Amino acid sequence: MGVHNLAEYVKYHQQKLRDEQAHARSSSTSTSFPAHVPQKKKGGVNKLSSMSSYKSSVVEGSGDKIVVIDFFATWCGPCKVIAPVIAKMSAEDPYSEKCTFYKIDVDEAPDVAQELGIRAMPTFGIFKNGEKVDEVVGANERELRSKINALLKAISEGKPYEKPPSETNWLSYLPMVVLAILLYRYLMGI
Repeated sequence: MGVHNLAEYVKYHQQKLRDEQAHARSSSTSTSFPAHVPQKKKGGVNKLSSMSSYKSSVVEGSGDKIVVIDFFATWCGPCKVIAPVIAKMSAEDPYSEKCTFYKIDVDEAPDVAQELGIRAMPTFGIFKNGEKVDEVVGANERELRSKINALLKAISEGKPYEKPPSETNWLSYLPMVVLAILLYRYLMGI
C-alpha cells in the first residue's frame, strides 16, 4: 500500500480493523442475541458498538444504576493504559453493585461520540437515569473515582448531585500562557 498522506493511512487502518472485527464476529459461535444488543457480563466492562445499543443500555435500560462509559480508541495509548484499571475498578465494591461499566470505541460508533460531544480519548461519561451528569477527560483514575463517589454519596443522602471541581492542574496551561505573552510582545514590538 502506498500512503501519500496521514488521512489515507488512518482511513486504511480503520477499514482494516473493521474488516478484522467483522471477520472475528462472523467466525465466532453465533448467539441468539441480535448484533445491536450488548451481552452483559457480570462485573467487568461491557462493550457497546452502536447508537441502538447505547440507547437500549444507557438511555432506556440503566434503571437506578450509575452508568460509566469509557470512550476509547484502539490507537490511543492512554486508553490502553487505563483499560485494565477500569476493568478492576468495575469489580470492586461499591462499584460492582451500584454501577454498570461500558466502553465504546469512538471509531466504531462515531455517532454516539458526536452526540455526546466526545472530543478526546479517553473520556469517561457518568450517567444517571439515562442522562449524562458528569465526565472525566483523560486517563485520571483518581478523578473518576472521586466523581463516582460524589454521585453515590448524593444519591444515598437524597441530595442533588453537585459536580466536584475538576483536578485540572493550572500548570498545564502555563506553556500556552507563556506562548501568548511572547506572541503579544512580538506583535507589539516590545
